[in-house]
Amino acid sequence: MYGSQDASRIWQDTYHTPLKEKGFVRGTSNAAVFKGPKKQKALVHGDDFLVLATQKCINEFEALLQKKFQLRKEWQIGFGPQDAKTGRILNRIITIEERPKRVTIEPDARHAQLIIKELGLENAKAVETPSEKLSAEKQMADANESPAPKVEQTTYRSVVMRASYLSQDSPDISEAVKTLARYMKEPNRAHFARLKRLGRFLKKYPLLKNVFHVQKMPKSIDILEDSDHAGCAVTRKSTTGVVVMLGNHCVKHLANLQSTIALSSGESEYYALVKAAQIGLGVRALLEDFGIELRLNIHSDSSAARGHVGRLGLGKMRHIQTRYLWVQERIREGHFGVVCIKGTKNPADLLTKPLSGPERNKHLERMGFQYGIPSQNQKAVLSGEKKE
Repeated sequence: MYGSQDASRIWQDTYHTPLKEKGFVRGTSNAAVFKGPKKQKALVHGDDFLVLATQKCINEFEALLQKKFQLRKEWQIGFGPQDAKTGRILNRIITIEERPKRVTIEPDARHAQLIIKELGLENAKAVETPSEKLSAEKQMADANESPAPKVEQTTYRSVVMRASYLSQDSPDISEAVKTLARYMKEPNRAHFARLKRLGRFLKKYPLLKNVFHVQKMPKSIDILEDSDHAGCAVTRKSTTGVVVMLGNHCVKHLANLQSTIALSSGESEYYALVKAAQIGLGVRALLEDFGIELRLNIHSDSSAARGHVGRLGLGKMRHIQTRYLWVQERIREGHFGVVCIKGTKNPADLLTKPLSGPERNKHLERMGFQYGIPSQNQKAVLSGEKKE
């Protein structure tokens, strides 16, 4: 199987067969998602199986896999007396806490430590923000800097890729990493200096935890979006920021550069809204595969974007590509709604431009994140200790 073009499909068919025989239904949005006959929820990532169920169902799931595969049970995490309270899943440390009753997800703390070490910042002064707001003149001047030495370019690419992995769990650095990743081909001295600033920020804030408190099942998936119009003075492209919330819990976030150059702030906000709708529909489809049906709301602080998406056709924005107009039809069909949110209360703002420390912390609190240091649980798990 290994090395063939059909390897992934063959593997999917291989593990799907025993699951199907026991009544598991494969998801329509993702072939690696399954819902069991007793409300079990299963997810397959490569050759890792993750199942959410009662103790009895977990035992049955394990026995089912053992009939077909050689397997090792890594962790059983839960609130039960026989369950471990800490485990590692896809290099994230999951911690169960009884008082207060909550679940905490920590990214692997070694990434921040290695970034600081590779940049030689062990004795450097820490900073409050991962990036600075630069004027158009400063951005243009930085773009014309001489290329960094080859050794520094190699270090730059390595560190940025590590930071990119860390940013999947750390919205506080997502915007900075997005900007740094644009210069992977040939970073110059100014870009390397910006990367060092990120390292000095991680020295002060090495770990950001995503905390999930007990809450009632939310009635909707809330997607919060924002854009920074023409934030890049060199390309004049805008940035999109998206935050996905289930109740008080952030389950996804992203920051990326828009591919189309927007001619107005309203246009860039509209593109951000379209991106948010795309992500929201995907999240809703995933939850439906697990048997959870919620309505979808897109939160926007732009009256221009909300107005444009609420009508049909191009209107005065005749230069917008028609491939972005599908959102209008979706709204008329009632597939999701668009809601107004104040710009000062929109956490997606964190993902579009550099903010001050207090502003950043305010948005992180709304998203359910907390700064901390690597817990003793994380140190124990990373050192190889575990309780099955």
